[in-house]
Amino acid sequence: MKRNPFIIPLLVIAILMCSVYVSPSYAQTKTDYTIMKQYCKKHYPTKTIRVFTKYNAKKMEHRKNTKFVYVEKFTSYSRGYYGYSKKGEYVRYNKYVKKDKKVISYFVYNPYTNYCDDVVAVIDCKRLR
Repeated sequence: MKRNPFIIPLLVIAILMCSVYVSPSYAQTKTDYTIMKQYCKKHYPTKTIRVFTKYNAKKMEHRKNTKFVYVEKFTSYSRGYYGYSKKGEYVRYNKYVKKDKKVISYFVYNPYTNYCDDVVAVIDCKRLR
């Protein structure tokens, strides 16, 4: 069987052309923080976002009819679908997370009520619920 002498050079040229004309695509992953900011801007456009790490009962019980949306930044360590903070507080995640990983969750509180447990959104693992 006789080989065609033009096959190998044509394959090399085709491979080079494909590698040259591949356009770079940059990953545009959103962080939990940007998802939280977009959510707050969409649902509460006239309110200012206030992020805190420690729960402040005085502010939380008097947030109704203020110009702020309070967001709690909660750090925990994973046990799968749920995790615990260093104080022993429990949180459930939006998806499975490998054991002993540090996870930061954002809890968006309803700015129109004063209830301490009125969380309207939870953002973690790059998901909103």
